[in-house]
Amino acid sequence: DAAIFNAVDDSKIVLHKSGAVLSAGSLKNPVVVIANYLFDTLYHDYFQVSGGSLLEGLVSAGSETNEESDPLNPEIIERMDNHFKYEPTELAHYKSEEGDEAHFQWMLTWYNDHFGGFGAGNEVDASFLVPVGALRALRRLSSLSKKRALVITADKGNGNVDSFRGLMDPGLGLHGSFSMMVNYHAMALWTTSQNGFCLVDHHEHSDLLANVFLLGDTQAAVEQSIENCSDNAECRVTRSAKMNAKIAERKSSFLTNYPHLLEAYTDRILSFGPSDYDKVFSFHREEPNEHVELITVVALMRLTHWDPDMFAIYSNFIVDRVMSANEFLKADVAEGLKKIWKNFFLTEHNVDIISEIGRILVQVQRFSEAEVYYRRFVELRPESAIAMVNLGICLFHMGDAQAAAELFQAALHIEPDYSLASEWLKIANNPADSEDAEMSARNEL
Repeated sequence: DAAIFNAVDDSKIVLHKSGAVLSAGSLKNPVVVIANYLFDTLYHDYFQVSGGSLLEGLVSAGSETNEESDPLNPEIIERMDNHFKYEPTELAHYKSEEGDEAHFQWMLTWYNDHFGGFGAGNEVDASFLVPVGALRALRRLSSLSKKRALVITADKGNGNVDSFRGLMDPGLGLHGSFSMMVNYHAMALWTTSQNGFCLVDHHEHSDLLANVFLLGDTQAAVEQSIENCSDNAECRVTRSAKMNAKIAERKSSFLTNYPHLLEAYTDRILSFGPSDYDKVFSFHREEPNEHVELITVVALMRLTHWDPDMFAIYSNFIVDRVMSANEFLKADVAEGLKKIWKNFFLTEHNVDIISEIGRILVQVQRFSEAEVYYRRFVELRPESAIAMVNLGICLFHMGDAQAAAELFQAALHIEPDYSLASEWLKIANNPADSEDAEMSARNEL
């Protein structure tokens, strides 16, 4: 089934086909939330810690043009001219958060104490966003399963608290709309306050952070008891120590309760994650030169977990070299193709990947496996002469010369001057005398 969930306002989900309504407490099992490039476009609040005090950022949005003839013109975004001012606010800034007020206060208190709570002369000015839209959306989604949720999220953002040092206005990313950096560190504090668990990528060089949050693992979190320290530095040091102890306890408990999740996250995200992949992909957009060995490209494919997009770049290179590779390397490539297919998501732009998998399987003489992919390709490209010829080659090598000839004829009907189809048609009609011609035609695949 499927449904539309408005991350800003909805508190229930109405399934499209069945009409069933998912509302608070209606699910027996925890909800799984996958949020990819979502949270950066939801609401954000902005705060600063200056001179040991918490300040709220207020924005006045405008345009660089004195007067806009059409205030609804989307091009105004490119001329946005925003002005910020900062006013003192209290740690209990959030007054109406459906029971989450204490968790928001816990978060703001941690930032206020961390950056400004250690006495005069030791304060560190800081600026940070609170992804309030994301937190509200997660609160409503997790309520479907009694506050239990696994959240997997990837977005541009910050996970390292040191990146918030200094006083500055927030930056906007403009791309037809606008977005802001997601403060995953704040999301981790919010999660920790509720006795949840979090895995946050702290690599600030990453363009994309992938993070995991677990809500509702233990009994419902008791309301946080936050000491009112005012400007008492000693009290704030003690309060900060208690909060950091809770963070450490949650990390330790995570290691005990979810070792396999931690291992998977470390292996697939921290060791070589989406942002690392993007950088490698950007660096290797062109085929390698003739001096690069096939085993090097196979190693790169392993590093990217046999990613289909990376494969599309190197498929011709692999086709040209795999036939002369040793049997062990051929087997590695063939197994890798299965992983590519497992990772493959069909769109109108990547259909050819199916054919490329088949081409390589033909080169390593796994004709029955290649047939499966070529038949899929023919279904998607019924007017492709190349698709007909490739499927015909598989059938010829599997001993069905008659069916192969019919496919070569069909290819010539689509493209009468297709020389490769003509050559293979001769081979299929005279299989006993075709060894040399076959090799010549095969090399043109």
